[in-house]
Amino acid sequence: MTDTKSPLASLVLFMICIAILGSIIAGAYYFAIEKPSHDALTAPSNLQPSFSPLATCLSKCHEAYFNCLEDSTTDVSNGEPECSTDQDTCEHKCWK
Repeated sequence: MTDTKSPLASLVLFMICIAILGSIIAGAYYFAIEKPSHDALTAPSNLQPSFSPLATCLSKCHEAYFNCLEDSTTDVSNGEPECSTDQDTCEHKCWK
């Protein structure tokens, strides 16, 4: 008896080989073309406070708020520090 492959087995083997070849080509394309262009992208930088009077004012409010929170003598009555009302007042003045 002769061992001959069936046409269906040949087709399945051909499809597997094509799939492997396609995966190799797609991976090479990704690493050669797509990945370098994605790596070149950078996230937008934040607005520098010196560019905007509003940003400068808000930056000073936030800095004062965090300094107030770090201060160990800050009164924390009613579960909320006094700093939060100071920050709200400061930010309200910035928007005027």
